[in-house]
Amino acid sequence: MIGIAGLFQVYALLLLPLFWKGEFSMRGFHFKSFLSSLLGLALVYWCAFAAFYFFGDMEGFTAPFRNFAEISLETPTFSASEWISIAGFALFFLTYMLSALGSHQNKVLTNITLRFFIFILFLLIVLQIIYWNRSNFILLPGLALLSFVIAYFYSTTVSKWAVRGFYVMTATLLAFYFIHYFPFLDKL
Repeated sequence: MIGIAGLFQVYALLLLPLFWKGEFSMRGFHFKSFLSSLLGLALVYWCAFAAFYFFGDMEGFTAPFRNFAEISLETPTFSASEWISIAGFALFFLTYMLSALGSHQNKVLTNITLRFFIFILFLLIVLQIIYWNRSNFILLPGLALLSFVIAYFYSTTVSKWAVRGFYVMTATLLAFYFIHYFPFLDKL
């Protein structure tokens, strides 16, 4: 699946080492599964290479892979609402990650899964910073995984402050939504 996604968005190939790390943390390393994932990836790209070769467009096949070399480390400029959203995301990220890692009530498989999600989230944030102006694809799986961690946190919480924090987070996210989709609110 990562190989097929890589045909449409080449940055999906950056998720392949994360997939292998997850497989290693869940079941341990098995050479057969590693080899079969490499074979599956090779088959997908072999078929794509054959199609591009048949139609005489080798430049079209190699062009997406050159995006990996175009790292963008320039400083992006943000509006005030974007800085607030970045600070809010960082606050939510740290709060939920620390609470997920600090819980000792979880079963072993739940702890392994949460640690793996947090590892992936951290790497996806780093990759998004590196490829800032090239793609927002890297951010999308991170948002999905963050929602899993947040949902788990609220399914196990017994604190009134955590429930109140959920309402604050929901109101903040709605405010960011309205500011983003109604730009005249950013001027207020």
